[in-house]
Amino acid sequence: MHPTRYPTDASRVGLVGTLLTGIALSWFAPLLETNSPLLHNFEEFVKEFKACFGDTDGARTAINKIRTLRQGDQPASTYAANFRLIASDIPWDEQALMEQFRSGLRSDVKDLLLTFPEDPKSLTEAISRAIRCDNRLFERRCEQQQIGRSRFTPTYASVTAQSSPRQTYSPAPTPRQPRSPTPMDRPTPMEIDMSQRRGPLSEEEKQRRRANRLCLYCGGPGHIAIHCSRRPRRQVNQIHYDNKTESNILETVSDPNIMNNPPLSNKFEVLSQLEEESNE
Repeated sequence: MHPTRYPTDASRVGLVGTLLTGIALSWFAPLLETNSPLLHNFEEFVKEFKACFGDTDGARTAINKIRTLRQGDQPASTYAANFRLIASDIPWDEQALMEQFRSGLRSDVKDLLLTFPEDPKSLTEAISRAIRCDNRLFERRCEQQQIGRSRFTPTYASVTAQSSPRQTYSPAPTPRQPRSPTPMDRPTPMEIDMSQRRGPLSEEEKQRRRANRLCLYCGGPGHIAIHCSRRPRRQVNQIHYDNKTESNILETVSDPNIMNNPPLSNKFEVLSQLEEESNE
């Protein structure tokens, strides 16, 4: 306060009254209305004001605050300033305050304080050591972060290599030459598809097969069309050739009129002729 500007107790009380708001202003208003003696005695006014709005057990409140105070993520200097502010209301000696200050420090700061050969002699020395240790730890963390960023920061060469993919040379494809047919590509003679029915034979082919005693159906030797395995099968014992069963063909073979016919000199030729008629 300015003693020259507010030389009397009444002027000092009036100055404090102009700064009050809320509940405090509501408390001060009746003093003005009644022209209370407190308006002319500054020391008594302050005592009455603290009794109404101050902490009557300030020491215990400060002790509870300082016991729960922790550094946490804030710098040691900020923690030390808050500690000193609360400690001013506590009637503790230096040793008790130093122990409480060390208890609230962060774990890494406590570990670094163990490197000092001797214990601090005063609270001021304990606070100074803690601030130095916290600053060294902060610098080390910044260095580690810088090293980590430099490891994963891509260089200009790597960025250029990633942005422009490497082009590889590939020769032009040579025109494919036509492959000459092999013996396996050529069709095998007399190979007949079993799923398709063959067409009628020419007269020349029929005469050739009869002369060589070949099957009139597939052209193979050693059998006739009745027993040809390449011919589509029908029900057993019901193989029809122009409405004649195999038994009828055999009976026809035994007919002397047919057997005496010169072109049909044997049983094979007779069956071949009947097969031809049935195929047509």
